Amino acid sequence: MISIKRIAVLLLAAAIFGAGAYFKNLGPTQAVSTGVNASAGQDGGQKKVNTYVDAYNRLIGHYSFTMLYDKYREAHIASAKASDNIGGVDDGNIPQSLNKLKAARAMPGGPSSLDAAADDLIASTAKIAAHLADLKVYYSSKKYKDDNLAYGKQQDPVMLAEFKAADESLAKFNSVLDDELHRRDQEELAALKKDNRMLAYDAKLALLQAKELVHTIRTADNPMDPALIQRADPQVTQLESTLADLRKQVTAAKAAVKPGGDSSGVNSADTVANMLTELVGNYRTFKEGKLSYFDNMVEEYNIAINAANNGIY
Repeated sequence: MISIKRIAVLLLAAAIFGAGAYFKNLGPTQAVSTGVNASAGQDGGQKKVNTYVDAYNRLIGHYSFTMLYDKYREAHIASAKASDNIGGVDDGNIPQSLNKLKAARAMPGGPSSLDAAADDLIASTAKIAAHLADLKVYYSSKKYKDDNLAYGKQQDPVMLAEFKAADESLAKFNSVLDDELHRRDQEELAALKKDNRMLAYDAKLALLQAKELVHTIRTADNPMDPALIQRADPQVTQLESTLADLRKQVTAAKAAVKPGGDSSGVNSADTVANMLTELVGNYRTFKEGKLSYFDNMVEEYNIAINAANNGIY
């Protein structure tokens, strides 16, 4: 089982303004008034930040950087033999993730600290992509059987060092991006509450509370420490209270959708409520000492994040 510290946890896009990705597909009769116009949102780098979120989620997503780093380490090239069937050495979806990261970097706005972290991540990830593309041919063609794995063993420490550097760059980028998202999250929550958009408010608040719960467990030195459960239980109580409010909002919003009307936003909110409810259930199993249920918690959290990033309004 992968260490819980290595489990990929997606980021929630920030969208303070109605024109943002978090509130896309607004109907013609749905006005948005947050006290700040949409153009100011774009000038503030919201689109850029959300594209950074997309790039980060891609890098830690399926068959991209994080997964391929783990696969490469699991190959244990240093102790492998030419007679072994060595697989999993691949650039996968890293190039596409890198392109998304570059696209975000080219956009205007956003904090300079985030751009600096992105520059470092782009440079380190580009090295990874190029090196893996070369090694992919070497391993997939099984050329290592001709040279008794000599080239693979020569390149292994270099590849591992590059992976380590890129992983550190990714962690730094995540930290800077998460700080920026936290700032924007608080502004968005205040705007949603002010505008009485309680469906989106409760969904956003529940996701942020679930994020804190996942973070509490994921960063614990000992996930089975009773002190951890003492910290997590109140977070779950708070989350369940928000989810109760969210379910009421979902029920009311579904009833208000006219025949033929757009229900995609409320459906996304419903998915958030359902997934986070299941997350709470798996937390209760997790704290019985069944560590593997944390994987389920993260999976449900990530599904909820994807639903929210598709739009709630």
